[in-house]
Amino acid sequence: MRTVSTVILAVLLLITSATADVRVDPPLRVQFRLADGIRITGTLTSWNSESFDGSFGTRRWLALDPDDLWSLYRRVMNQSSSDDWINLGRLLLLSANAPKSASQNAQSAFRRAREIDPQNAPAAIQSVLDEVDAAHQSTRETHQAALEQQLATISPEAAEYSSNPWPALSANDQITALASVLLRSETMLRSQGLSLKTVQSPFFLIYSDLPPSQINLISADLDRAYKNLADLFQLPAGANIFYGKAVVFIFRDPDRFHLVETSLFQQLVPRAVTAVCHPGDPDLASVFICATSPDPSAPPASAPAATQNDSEPAPASAPGFYEPGASSKVLPSETLDADLCRAAIVRESVHAFLHRYRSPKRLPAWANEGLAWYIAEKSMKSSPVDKLLRAQGRKFIRSDGPVSVIFDVTYQDLATAPAPGSSNAVNTSASPAPPIATENPNSHHTRKAGELSPEELARRNLQKCIAAANLHSVGYLAVALMLQNQSQGFANWVNAIKAGKDWESALASSFGTPRERLADIVTQYFRVND
Repeated sequence: MRTVSTVILAVLLLITSATADVRVDPPLRVQFRLADGIRITGTLTSWNSESFDGSFGTRRWLALDPDDLWSLYRRVMNQSSSDDWINLGRLLLLSANAPKSASQNAQSAFRRAREIDPQNAPAAIQSVLDEVDAAHQSTRETHQAALEQQLATISPEAAEYSSNPWPALSANDQITALASVLLRSETMLRSQGLSLKTVQSPFFLIYSDLPPSQINLISADLDRAYKNLADLFQLPAGANIFYGKAVVFIFRDPDRFHLVETSLFQQLVPRAVTAVCHPGDPDLASVFICATSPDPSAPPASAPAATQNDSEPAPASAPGFYEPGASSKVLPSETLDADLCRAAIVRESVHAFLHRYRSPKRLPAWANEGLAWYIAEKSMKSSPVDKLLRAQGRKFIRSDGPVSVIFDVTYQDLATAPAPGSSNAVNTSASPAPPIATENPNSHHTRKAGELSPEELARRNLQKCIAAANLHSVGYLAVALMLQNQSQGFANWVNAIKAGKDWESALASSFGTPRERLADIVTQYFRVND
């Protein structure tokens, strides 16, 4: 049996001998094709394991088309050298996008090396194969990292937005803005090879391949939502807060929706998500809503049958954004519901309105989503929203789910919190975490004040995950209760946040209810009221 030192020595000798420059005398007249298809003709004067030189400058072997690499390398190599044959096989296996012939030629090169040096070649070949595997793994990881950097995976609502007020737009400014938005929208669609029907309302510009009747239905929903928001915040009649108009792309094919999200908005959207609001332009002035909705003339898909332990309405994560655990269970793309999709579009229009109202500053996630769902419920005829959310929110609260933890959930939590269980993403059995002990009497380790044990940390993470799965439903109930009792106070609270005030401080000063008191009120009310 050969020792490890012998194997290492063999590999080092292979690398050392292969990287030394070998002069070609007389120079060799060559013609070769690069991997990108460009053909080059000239004289080759020297070469080594990684590259070759000549009248065309220095060229890397890996820059060649694999078939030309196979041919040219064999013209200059030492046909009796197992090291040269092994390096040729190595180069062929490292070639990017290599055809099947490259792998076959590499195996031929390794076979020839074994024939020449049966004692040392096998170990050297194995070393090369390990190097190739590591290189391919690194390439895959680099590609995946680049893809993840290019595509956002968290809701656009999660970004940090300024509280600087939007500039007022005159009538002429709005004409210019609308022309700009129209031009950009048409350019975006052309870049995707799309030509869609267009419907304009006073505040929205809708592009869709749905039947006109469905587009008009959605347009009416959006206009009612805008009016409800304008009334809540006491805007002048007919006032348009959008930059030109809010643009809405609606595709009946979910795959088209996901493709547009990826290519136009650089957003990687889960399959269950059916609508996303995107602030547009470098200054974020315009807003785009991208959505999918089925053709209602097609036969409706049947809903999954409820089981004995799953009799509650579908969780609010159905048309939501990046809620943990339940998305694929509730709303797979092949069973889209037209009313749920309409509700999701209206919900995103509320995000668009709030983006342009006073300043881009966002409400906390529970209120941002709660208000969006509340307006969707109020604005749609035969809305599914209340049925979708109310029972789930009550179930969470009546199972001692902590509303105060809901108030802490962020959009990052919605995207990254692990599901507490693959089959029950809305389990509310976890109770509030126990008080943190500063010392464990059964352990010699003394923790610092505030330091969590692994068990306590796991419990907190589980509690946060459960809260994230219920943010939409509990946020909906909380906002509905706030508006039912103090609509003007709610508007004042939003205005304070938009002006830059911390939401908790604004809740106490503008709405008149501290955060923990609001959590208690919501909890006590929905424990006994439907």
